[in-house]
Amino acid sequence: MSIISLVYVSSAVYFMSNNELRDLLTVARNKNAQHDITGMLLYRDGFYIQVIEGAPEDITQLYSNIKKDPRHENVTLVYSESIEERAFSDWSMGFNVLDDVNLKYLDGYTNFLVKPSCDFFASNASETKKLLLKFRDQSAF
Repeated sequence: MSIISLVYVSSAVYFMSNNELRDLLTVARNKNAQHDITGMLLYRDGFYIQVIEGAPEDITQLYSNIKKDPRHENVTLVYSESIEERAFSDWSMGFNVLDDVNLKYLDGYTNFLVKPSCDFFASNASETKKLLLKFRDQSAF
Protein backbone atom coordinates (compact mmCIF):
# COMPACT_ATOMS: atom_id res chain seq x y z
CA MET A 1 0.00 0.00 0.00
CA SER A 2 1.26 3.45 -0.89
CA ILE A 3 1.64 5.92 1.98
CA ILE A 4 2.64 9.55 2.16
CA SER A 5 3.96 11.88 4.80
CA LEU A 6 2.65 15.44 4.79
CA VAL A 7 3.95 18.24 7.01
CA TYR A 8 2.29 21.61 7.42
CA VAL A 9 2.60 24.59 9.73
CA SER A 10 -0.11 27.03 10.73
CA SER A 11 -1.01 29.74 13.19
CA ALA A 12 -3.79 29.30 15.71
CA VAL A 13 -6.56 31.87 15.57
CA TYR A 14 -6.39 31.92 19.39
CA PHE A 15 -4.16 30.37 22.03
CA MET A 16 -5.51 27.02 23.18
CA SER A 17 -5.57 25.93 26.81
CA ASN A 18 -4.26 22.51 27.83
CA ASN A 19 -7.85 21.29 28.18
CA GLU A 20 -8.71 22.49 24.66
CA LEU A 21 -5.59 20.80 23.30
CA ARG A 22 -6.51 17.54 25.07
CA ASP A 23 -10.02 17.69 23.59
CA LEU A 24 -8.60 18.33 20.12
CA LEU A 25 -6.23 15.38 20.51
CA THR A 26 -8.97 13.03 21.68
CA VAL A 27 -11.06 13.75 18.58
CA ALA A 28 -8.04 13.66 16.22
CA ARG A 29 -6.73 10.40 17.66
CA ASN A 30 -10.10 8.69 17.26
CA LYS A 31 -10.57 9.87 13.67
CA ASN A 32 -6.97 9.08 12.74
CA ALA A 33 -7.24 5.56 14.15
CA GLN A 34 -10.35 4.97 12.00
CA HIS A 35 -8.40 5.94 8.86
CA ASP A 36 -5.02 4.42 9.80
CA ILE A 37 -3.41 7.87 9.99
CA THR A 38 -0.38 8.41 12.20
CA GLY A 39 1.58 11.52 13.04
CA MET A 40 2.79 14.14 15.49
CA LEU A 41 1.55 17.59 16.44
CA LEU A 42 3.84 20.18 18.02
CA TYR A 43 2.37 23.36 19.50
CA ARG A 44 4.04 26.54 20.73
CA ASP A 45 2.28 29.77 21.63
CA GLY A 46 -0.36 29.51 18.93
CA PHE A 47 1.88 27.89 16.31
CA TYR A 48 1.34 24.35 14.98
CA ILE A 49 3.73 21.98 13.24
CA GLN A 50 2.14 18.70 12.24
CA VAL A 51 3.13 15.61 10.31
CA ILE A 52 0.44 13.19 9.12
CA GLU A 53 1.09 9.80 7.50
CA GLY A 54 -1.26 7.47 5.69
CA ALA A 55 -2.93 6.57 2.42
CA PRO A 56 -2.72 9.45 -0.09
CA GLU A 57 -6.50 9.88 -0.36
CA ASP A 58 -6.92 9.99 3.44
CA ILE A 59 -4.07 12.46 3.91
CA THR A 60 -5.34 14.67 1.08
CA GLN A 61 -8.81 14.74 2.65
CA LEU A 62 -7.48 15.42 6.16
CA TYR A 63 -5.23 18.24 4.95
CA SER A 64 -8.16 19.76 3.05
CA ASN A 65 -10.21 19.66 6.26
CA ILE A 66 -7.37 21.24 8.25
CA LYS A 67 -7.12 24.11 5.76
CA LYS A 68 -10.85 24.80 6.28
CA ASP A 69 -10.69 24.49 10.08
CA PRO A 70 -11.53 27.90 11.61
CA ARG A 71 -9.00 27.34 14.41
CA HIS A 72 -6.14 27.69 11.86
CA GLU A 73 -4.84 30.46 9.67
CA ASN A 74 -1.80 30.68 7.41
CA VAL A 75 -1.89 26.92 6.80
CA THR A 76 1.33 26.32 4.86
CA LEU A 77 2.48 23.07 3.28
CA VAL A 78 6.09 22.30 4.20
CA TYR A 79 6.34 19.07 2.19
CA SER A 80 4.46 16.00 1.06
CA GLU A 81 6.34 12.87 0.01
CA SER A 82 5.89 9.16 -0.58
CA ILE A 83 7.46 7.08 2.17
CA GLU A 84 8.40 3.42 2.52
CA GLU A 85 7.54 3.23 6.21
CA ARG A 86 5.97 5.46 8.81
CA ALA A 87 8.21 7.51 11.10
CA PHE A 88 5.35 7.95 13.62
CA SER A 89 3.80 4.48 13.52
CA ASP A 90 3.28 4.37 17.30
CA TRP A 91 1.07 7.45 17.35
CA SER A 92 -2.41 8.05 15.98
CA MET A 93 -1.40 11.59 16.99
CA GLY A 94 1.65 12.19 19.15
CA PHE A 95 1.75 15.60 20.80
CA ASN A 96 4.12 17.95 22.54
CA VAL A 97 4.01 21.57 23.65
CA LEU A 98 7.23 23.32 22.73
CA ASP A 99 8.09 25.40 25.76
CA ASP A 100 11.33 27.03 26.85
CA VAL A 101 12.15 24.18 29.23
CA ASN A 102 12.21 21.42 26.63
CA LEU A 103 13.62 23.63 23.88
CA LYS A 104 16.80 24.64 25.67
CA TYR A 105 17.85 20.98 25.87
CA LEU A 106 17.26 20.37 22.18
CA ASP A 107 20.49 19.56 20.33
CA GLY A 108 21.35 22.42 18.01
CA TYR A 109 18.72 24.69 19.58
CA THR A 110 18.44 28.04 17.85
CA ASN A 111 16.16 30.98 18.38
CA PHE A 112 13.93 30.07 15.42
CA LEU A 113 11.45 28.54 17.88
CA VAL A 114 11.26 31.61 20.11
CA LYS A 115 8.83 33.19 17.66
CA PRO A 116 8.17 30.58 14.97
CA SER A 117 6.88 31.59 11.56
CA CYS A 118 5.16 29.63 8.82
CA ASP A 119 7.54 31.07 6.22
CA PHE A 120 10.65 29.87 8.08
CA PHE A 121 9.44 26.28 8.35
CA ALA A 122 8.06 26.18 4.82
CA SER A 123 11.46 27.17 3.45
CA ASN A 124 13.41 24.83 5.79
CA ALA A 125 11.72 21.46 5.30
CA SER A 126 14.72 19.40 6.44
CA GLU A 127 14.94 21.34 9.73
CA THR A 128 11.22 20.87 10.26
CA LYS A 129 11.56 17.13 9.72
CA LYS A 130 14.46 16.95 12.20
CA LEU A 131 12.43 18.81 14.81
CA LEU A 132 9.44 16.46 14.46
CA LEU A 133 11.67 13.39 14.69
CA LYS A 134 13.40 14.81 17.77
CA PHE A 135 10.10 14.92 19.64
CA ARG A 136 8.72 11.64 18.25
CA ASP A 137 9.46 9.68 21.41
CA GLN A 138 8.53 12.43 23.86
CA SER A 139 4.77 12.83 23.46
CA ALA A 140 3.35 14.97 26.27
CA PHE A 141 -0.24 13.64 26.42
